Amino acid sequence: MAKNIVLYLTDTDAEYGQWLICDDQGNAVSETRRDTLENIADQVEGRKLTVILPAEAVSLFSVTVAGNASRAVKAIPFALEEMVSQDIEDLHFAVGDRQSGDTYPVAVVAQALMQKLQQRFAEVGLRPVAMRAEAQALPRFQEDDAGWTALSDGDRVLVRIDDFSGYAIDRSSAEVLLGQSLEEAADDPPAGMVLFTTDEAELSLDTVALDVEQRPCDDVLKLLARGVHNSPAINILQGDYSFKQQFDRAWRPWRPAIALAAALVIAVGAGKFMEYRAVASELAEQNAQMEDILRRTFPSIRRVVNPRKQMQSELKKLGAGGGDGFVSVIKQVSDALGSTGNTNLNAISYKTGRLDLDLDTDRISTLDRLKQSLETGGQFSMTIDSANQSKGRIRGRIRVEVRG
Repeated sequence: MAKNIVLYLTDTDAEYGQWLICDDQGNAVSETRRDTLENIADQVEGRKLTVILPAEAVSLFSVTVAGNASRAVKAIPFALEEMVSQDIEDLHFAVGDRQSGDTYPVAVVAQALMQKLQQRFAEVGLRPVAMRAEAQALPRFQEDDAGWTALSDGDRVLVRIDDFSGYAIDRSSAEVLLGQSLEEAADDPPAGMVLFTTDEAELSLDTVALDVEQRPCDDVLKLLARGVHNSPAINILQGDYSFKQQFDRAWRPWRPAIALAAALVIAVGAGKFMEYRAVASELAEQNAQMEDILRRTFPSIRRVVNPRKQMQSELKKLGAGGGDGFVSVIKQVSDALGSTGNTNLNAISYKTGRLDLDLDTDRISTLDRLKQSLETGGQFSMTIDSANQSKGRIRGRIRVEVRG
């Protein structure tokens, strides 16, 4: 998609404009159309818009001011005060890049017109990135060694003297004013002039000592679009009218709300971060407790990587293995103890396939019955390691082992 639209305002009071789409070299990729500004705004989305103002609305000057660029911008309105017809407070000064000899090209437009255009563009949704004078939209033909360019369109003649100066005149006055311009350029006369004409009526320049090459022009805006994208000019959208300034003004009312929203986001984010830190600390503490329990329960474990999974694995081992698993062994021993009666279990120690019990009972014969109960099925063997009488009770240490 071509990225540029050129809008030509032949009358700054009109609600209509001429426009076309062109590429970065100024070659038109659409026909010139005339439409309302509202309808044109619908076509601009995603493209860069350049507006051409009629030459009668823009005065072009060249002024010499010493000092750096920022100082020159402040001094130029006062330097031109005697050359403009309005108070400088009522005028907008757009300054071009410094030329040789501390000379600056300047485009001057009435503030009232700039404000009116700005308001009208905002109403319809047009956001131009550049605006230039009509005379500075005529193409330059330096490759042809022709110094000036002109356009004869009906009763009006548009003239571009060099990169930054030009004017519009009545057809009847063209010969006289071009002659005066040549006199002013006596120290650096042009090599010639390319004159574009939109009709067959010839422009009389008999008294002008200038080599004129006439070329036909079928579409004025297509001609100007070439100049817009292929020759230097002053962008009138500067200062308060620049795209950046307009963007800042549009967002200024929203800045407090944006700042408040940003503060809220930061506060919520900080709260979430603190909450995350607290949860992470709690998880770390729980993990340390699980590791401690794991090491105390299974002293044989030397390296703890994931205490939860390792605990699950060890417990699974204890419950596995059918008859010689911890759960199975302890259940059968518990059943046997329950059947003997009057027996207390004081301590228990388990190692795979072996259970060491510390218990007390009422008499030696009770231990014999326990041994008989465990060994009846042939799965266990029981050994009485010790049996001592104390306070009317028999305290014994026995070992139960899984056979096979």
